[in-house]
Amino acid sequence: MVIRKPGKPDYIKIKAYRPIALESALGKVLESIMIEIISYLTETYELLPTQHFGGRPGRSAEDAMMMLSESIYEAWKEQKIFTAIFMDVADAFNNIHYKRLFNNLQKRRIPKVIIGWIQSFLSEHTTQLIFNRTRSANIATPAGVPQGSPLSPLLYMYYNADLLDIAQEHGNAMSLGFIDDIVYGMKGYSDEENVDRLSSILRETES
Repeated sequence: MVIRKPGKPDYIKIKAYRPIALESALGKVLESIMIEIISYLTETYELLPTQHFGGRPGRSAEDAMMMLSESIYEAWKEQKIFTAIFMDVADAFNNIHYKRLFNNLQKRRIPKVIIGWIQSFLSEHTTQLIFNRTRSANIATPAGVPQGSPLSPLLYMYYNADLLDIAQEHGNAMSLGFIDDIVYGMKGYSDEENVDRLSSILRETES
């Protein structure tokens, strides 16, 4: 189903609409069971970075903002400058590449039987668009996870978790994630120094 994004100035443009996946009731039940299993494994065995918030128990947006605020105040107490860069991936769920997703799930020790279930869940996907009571033909979807699926947020956190790990390897850098949103922060004695260090991290994420 295609719905309007609120507050857009021009609804003639495609970007003013958001597709929402309407899945079968049985499919949602199976996904809800699977997300409970993956969430349990994630938290019990610390499979995701602790600074990845959203879609996880005890890690809300307020917690992420508090952690960011504390990093800023800590820099000020040390008479340093804190610089942050905020990144948001456009059409994040629709652009997940399966090979990288499955590789990341395996690397972060998700059991093979669960990865196999997810591969089956995502394979040979097709979708239809419904707008103004008009239904399109079947459209193949060789990438992406369904927007509206209970499983999609957690899968995306596994997909981009490496971005948080990269920043942690750069000394004074900090990183925060909220599903598809990423923040890199750096404290130093000048904003130029911080920008140089953040630029180095960004280059590494693009490689």
